[in-house]
Amino acid sequence: MENMTIEEFINFILDVSDDEIFDRSGSGNSKICFLHGYCYEFAIVLQHFISNSFIVINNANDHCAIRYQGRIYDASGDITETFRGRIAEQSDISHMEDRFKKKCIGGIRISEILIKEIYQINKDHGIFNKLPFYKKEKSQTVKSRS
Repeated sequence: MENMTIEEFINFILDVSDDEIFDRSGSGNSKICFLHGYCYEFAIVLQHFISNSFIVINNANDHCAIRYQGRIYDASGDITETFRGRIAEQSDISHMEDRFKKKCIGGIRISEILIKEIYQINKDHGIFNKLPFYKKEKSQTVKSRS
């Protein structure tokens, strides 16, 4: 069984998002949505599954991603060369919560839907065995922040 790279895991999340969220809701392509207004939801999902990762925010406070082993990732993949920002502090998280909240379908946050769906896929197919960066400790459930 070959391990997934972070970029492959990002594409996996995008595929799950297209199938389970964006196609059904008529919102369009998940990658476009995660790069235009839903970046915080995507960062929450990545951080949930990737050990020792941090949410980062750009200098304009209008885009976030995750930092893992010195690299920066969002829905487009590795953006280290173009991203200018910092690790998000609590005040940044509060700003993102206020600015990007209500990214919900049926009252449930998109990040929460995706995390639950990925856990279900793992239960059915053992995908976590292919993720060398997966948080092996017991992960907490994402709380609704609406």
